Amino acid sequence: MTDSQLKSAIEGVVIKWVHQVEEVLTQDTDQLATPDHHPKPLEEITFWSKRRQNLSHISSQLKDKKVRMMSNILEVTESAYYPAFVKMCSDVTMGKYPVYKYVVAAVQEACDVMVHLTPLKPMLEALEAGEFQDAPPLIPPLVHCICLLWAACPAYRKPDRIVTLFREITNLLISMGRNFIGTVGFQAETSEPLQKINTCVSVLKLFRESFEEHRAKVDTYFDEGEHVWLWEFHPTHAFSRMHHFLDRLANIKIKGYVSKRNTFRIADLKPLVHESLNNVRQTTGRML
Repeated sequence: MTDSQLKSAIEGVVIKWVHQVEEVLTQDTDQLATPDHHPKPLEEITFWSKRRQNLSHISSQLKDKKVRMMSNILEVTESAYYPAFVKMCSDVTMGKYPVYKYVVAAVQEACDVMVHLTPLKPMLEALEAGEFQDAPPLIPPLVHCICLLWAACPAYRKPDRIVTLFREITNLLISMGRNFIGTVGFQAETSEPLQKINTCVSVLKLFRESFEEHRAKVDTYFDEGEHVWLWEFHPTHAFSRMHHFLDRLANIKIKGYVSKRNTFRIADLKPLVHESLNNVRQTTGRML
């Protein structure tokens, strides 16, 4: 193989490798959600665990002697792909180019996130494995731990990431609530469907209220003299799906109420309509 052929072969490998590494580096948990999939919080932890493993493996590869040899060949031949290759490398100094510690920084970030995110795992597992009606005592401590995560982990102290986590917990509670309610059928002889809906509404509102309570005091989770980072994002970014779900439950309650009474009296429906409107007001009113 001639020098030119060797250079071309290495460049081909580098092009493919750089693209793969950049794809890993740009992944984040907000990409887990799709119109047909609403991720739950344990998927968040799995994502960061896999990200840490993948980036650690890439970092080890970049320190390999063979990779250093490839780098030297690209530098000597003044390959146009050498700067891109160096850009993704770890703490290995390569030639005259400044070192961009993208991979190493990403590994450190993933490790830091896992250290602070892992304590939430047993709480989330207990929530997901338990009965929906038994969820209320677990919610305030969970939000408390999220505040600790926010204050202690700079890598996770980003609005998009904390919003995604709250959205994933909301997805879990909605999924559990749906299973708890089951197929709603209103019979005159029983009030069980409405009771289950009321329980579901109560649990979801407790989570929303716990968020507001802790958001108001999130500054107390930082050490004295430390710069304080507040939750300044709008709650609708985290709870829009919950508000839509609560409105749907309110509509189901209205239909069930009418079905049981067999009459349509506007005066009787006012409390239910008022409750639905309150859910909407909570969506926007708290930030005004």
